[in-house]
Amino acid sequence: MRYKILATVLVVLLLFSASVAAQDEMMEIITEEVSVMSDGQAYESYLAAPADAGSYPAVVLIHSFNGLQAGYRTMTDLFAAEGFVVLAIGWQTFERGPSDALVEQLMLDSIDFLSARDDVDAERIGLTGFCAGGRYTMLFLPQI
Repeated sequence: MRYKILATVLVVLLLFSASVAAQDEMMEIITEEVSVMSDGQAYESYLAAPADAGSYPAVVLIHSFNGLQAGYRTMTDLFAAEGFVVLAIGWQTFERGPSDALVEQLMLDSIDFLSARDDVDAERIGLTGFCAGGRYTMLFLPQI
């Protein structure tokens, strides 16, 4: 029993030290509120990117049906700290349940928004989503 407790403590300590070491390796980031224009409307969104100059892969992040909550901003920041430019699009800026066609156009305009940035490698743009955003990801990913 004593050895199991000791082994568990060692595993926890190793995981903690690995987590601390990983945090030391994370990149410095910049964040900002941005507007993505789509069909004549400005969608309030959140952007995080590595602070160092370079050309990075990018991700369009589509939040859940509950909105662009703080957890999605944190996730966006964490992706950026790993070397991605991430745009969390506010697809519910004007209505809670927009049509699939409207969200698709916003997603395409978000890709254009990222492609126009100097710090984005336009050949490496991905899409991810959670809950309703996961549904949109599955709907649109085969099309881009």
